[in-house]
Amino acid sequence: MYSLPIASLIAISVITLWIRSIINGYYSKSVSKDNAFLIWLFGGVQSLACLIMITFIFLISGGLKTVSPFTLVMGLLMGCVNIINVYTNMKAISKGPFSYTTVIINLSTIVTALSGLLFFDESISAIQLVGIVLMTVCIFLSTEKKDDEQAKKANTIWLMLTLIATVTSGATGVIQKAHQTSSFANEIPAILMICFGISVVFSIIMAFVQKDREEIKIKRNTTKIFLMPIISGAFFAFPHSINIYLSGKMPAVIFFPLINFLPMVLTMVMGIILFKEKLTKKQWTGIAFGMASMILLSGLF
Repeated sequence: MYSLPIASLIAISVITLWIRSIINGYYSKSVSKDNAFLIWLFGGVQSLACLIMITFIFLISGGLKTVSPFTLVMGLLMGCVNIINVYTNMKAISKGPFSYTTVIINLSTIVTALSGLLFFDESISAIQLVGIVLMTVCIFLSTEKKDDEQAKKANTIWLMLTLIATVTSGATGVIQKAHQTSSFANEIPAILMICFGISVVFSIIMAFVQKDREEIKIKRNTTKIFLMPIISGAFFAFPHSINIYLSGKMPAVIFFPLINFLPMVLTMVMGIILFKEKLTKKQWTGIAFGMASMILLSGLF
């Protein structure tokens, strides 16, 4: 797979990540609806499907060769980050506007851009600093003033979940970059299998912990509950396999904004069409600032 041109790999990553985002958004809005058990179950089944697909991809391209202690630790760390990211991402979507949630989470590129400055000897230009400021404006404009205390609390919870999902999404990119700039960069199959292996185990355990606390109607939605995470996980295997490879081939300040921006725009448009969301002028302005932020952070100017 890695013998393909970089442009082809990016195209595959963007398309599969977009499809996965739409599936996750639909599940969060229409199936789980803030039900913790169903969200954890989705995460577990999705991770299992992703693990199986990744194993298949690498078996036909050479298989698993070595597993160093460094890769083991990084895989476990990425798995823990992935667990938090999937849960907070889906919780945030279930509580707030899908389109705006998508924009903020994709601003995780700021985390990878800063990591490039701090850990990988990459620089940040004045234009990219402007992008950071615009990102702050985007987040500020995301919330609406609510007179009702309960509505205020719900809005705050949504924003906190979204920001946690943003940070963990960026942290995943940092871990990928750290692994691919090390002497163990050829151990991609191992780090991904460890990551999704730990995600499967923890998510399924949490699903059973939450099972008795939630009112669940599984029989009526069995197909959606299990089929959607399987499809999502199968698609998710491709961007994970590709992005970790490309993170070691391209500067973080260029690669991550590029790989986040295109799926973000496609997902946002589909989200508005699919869920018929009506955003306020303030929120539309925030989305515009967010998109401008990602363009400036890309380092192309």
